[in-house]
Amino acid sequence: MLLFIGGLLFGATMVYLHMWGSTVVRAWEMPTGPGQMQSSVSTYSMAEVWTQWHPEGGFSGAALVALLYGILPAGILAIETWLLLPTVHGGGPVSRSIRQAFSATTSCVGVVFFLTALIGSVIVTVLNYLDANDSARLQGYEFGLVILVLGGLCLQVAWVSRAARAVALPQEAVEFPPRCEKCGYDLTAQPEDARCPECGEFVAASLSPERRPGVGWQRSMNFATGVRTVIQIVLDQEKFYRALKMHVPREYGERFARPQAAVIAVLSAGWLAAMLLHDRYVSFPEFPAIPIISGFLITLCCWGIHRLVGAAVMSWWIVQGVLPSSDWGRAIICYESAYLWVLAIYNGFLISTYMMYGEWITDLTTSIGLPRYMIFSMEWEVAVLLGGSILLIVNWLIRYRHAAAAVRWSNY
Repeated sequence: MLLFIGGLLFGATMVYLHMWGSTVVRAWEMPTGPGQMQSSVSTYSMAEVWTQWHPEGGFSGAALVALLYGILPAGILAIETWLLLPTVHGGGPVSRSIRQAFSATTSCVGVVFFLTALIGSVIVTVLNYLDANDSARLQGYEFGLVILVLGGLCLQVAWVSRAARAVALPQEAVEFPPRCEKCGYDLTAQPEDARCPECGEFVAASLSPERRPGVGWQRSMNFATGVRTVIQIVLDQEKFYRALKMHVPREYGERFARPQAAVIAVLSAGWLAAMLLHDRYVSFPEFPAIPIISGFLITLCCWGIHRLVGAAVMSWWIVQGVLPSSDWGRAIICYESAYLWVLAIYNGFLISTYMMYGEWITDLTTSIGLPRYMIFSMEWEVAVLLGGSILLIVNWLIRYRHAAAAVRWSNY
């Protein structure tokens, strides 16, 4: 019922904002001779706009807007529910976890409605002012509007992530018989001085606590340890997961993953601001606005990519029964957030070199006889940026497979 009411309010708000935006219209006329384009401003009341939206025999404009903004939120809710599945799944029926993820997603309906009404009102007010007056009087307005929208999206993402952690299902009780950490053979009836009947590994090696001593982050959660953990995960993944303790609270992984996107965004925005200052690419108001916009965009991209890859991997693990505990899958997803730094450094390097040296990749490729453009008239800089990022994400999926293999038979 709450979701239904929220959907009605959201649709009604979008209809009202669209109608409000149509109360001031600037029409441009092509000049019949030499000179600049001429324009005229028309103003209407809300009643007149409503009449225009209901032409005789035509489809209602209000109904069309409501229909479009009814379908769009439904799709977003479905996607967000899937993205939050790794956070809330606690084992057992997947349908129960989907319901919990859906409840976390719909809990932010009120926040979305409030932000839509607030930010939408600001946008319509500004655009109506520009239509009614000379736009030169309000410089840099487009940057402010973009910052408002992106800031609202980041707030919604933070809210729904916190809601998902709040409704996360507790891990169902799972019995963990002693296993050979090399092949997974049940060692319940094996003496400690024997070897695994399946692979020949020493039983004592699998059952000894020294086999999985834990990583530095699990002993001390601070900034320095976090930096070392990121480096170790990226450069020596197998060693990290072979040492990682799995029978620990989920808080360890969550506290590691939570700040990754924000730190990457802040550092990237700072680096971009330094480059803009050094090379004097832009001036006020573009200078302060562009780093802020890039920071919001990077935050959303990092969150979205990490959640998307994690949801795809977790879905596969659940279907295939790869891991004995959903908490283990969640822990891997949390620690693999360190790989976001690889994507950020790769993309940051290419964008920085493009700003400093221009189309150097195109110049290099054309100098060796390759065509200037690739398929779909794509420039080499764009192709290298997108193609390299896709390859890195494919490698990320392979890393998840290796990580699951390293922890699958953990005894500690």
